[in-house]
Amino acid sequence: MSGVHYSLSFHFMMEKVEGFKECVEVGDKEKFEEFLYALGMDVSQGYDVVSVEHRPYKDKPFKWFGPRVEGFERTDQVYLKSGAASLEAHIGACPDASKRVHLAMLNPRGAISSWEDD
Repeated sequence: MSGVHYSLSFHFMMEKVEGFKECVEVGDKEKFEEFLYALGMDVSQGYDVVSVEHRPYKDKPFKWFGPRVEGFERTDQVYLKSGAASLEAHIGACPDASKRVHLAMLNPRGAISSWEDD
């Protein structure tokens, strides 16, 4: 179980994920959750769809007001080995609590929260 906050923008998914727009238009929740899972969200922990001002792309400066999915990042071995998992997900997946604390303190980026858009 991960405690690493994770968010996915509808703007990004509508633009870049083939089939996502159609899935949303017809209201296919099962397919919607398959897309979220494939993109790194742990749907078993639950998620919320909220409308907020956010940056749909981490590497682009523009902000957009619209829906995004907020939940928790996957920490299963398949996802961790995929190369898509964040450093925080790797740390969160560590089974030893004291080691997690030490790894978090060594993180050169400091404490990171994906809820923040600044």
